[in-house]
Amino acid sequence: MSAFQHALFDVLAAELGYIGTSKWDAYYGKYDSGTQAYYLIGAPQNGWPLYPMYNFMQLLTTTVKRQWQIVAVDAVPGTSRSLAAYLGKKGQQTVIGLDAAGAQLNTVAPAASSYSVAGLPPSKQLNLLLWNEAGDGLVGPKHAVTSDAAGMVTITVPQHAVFVLTSLRLG
Repeated sequence: MSAFQHALFDVLAAELGYIGTSKWDAYYGKYDSGTQAYYLIGAPQNGWPLYPMYNFMQLLTTTVKRQWQIVAVDAVPGTSRSLAAYLGKKGQQTVIGLDAAGAQLNTVAPAASSYSVAGLPPSKQLNLLLWNEAGDGLVGPKHAVTSDAAGMVTITVPQHAVFVLTSLRLG
């Protein structure tokens, strides 16, 4: 749930025009006698495990590059779906989306959200990646999707997952 809420924060910040956010603790840190796991990488005595937030941040930072611009997105009023779009200097595009209703879920949800993303290059193959699709906090395998002749892609994503649609070539 925490990692999804961080993802929602990043998407909402981009929607508001912020060019980035900052995470205070990326690695294990202890400030008092309580447990406050705000970090992306766990304790050394546990082998530095990677937490779900690490996996989301890794996905974000490999699909949105430095000096890319945030592009305004027309939202559908009255829905809990949020999108952030980015444009690279060489015409690369990345769209990140999620359903804010997933921010209160700490399990796999049976509900799914549909997204129709327009403004993409017509008839172009894009990469679709999903974070937390299986409810495990991991990024699943990439899927190839092709925009239609009008430059639109329609996808369905589990409510507890975050999608990334990008024109970048990924290894």
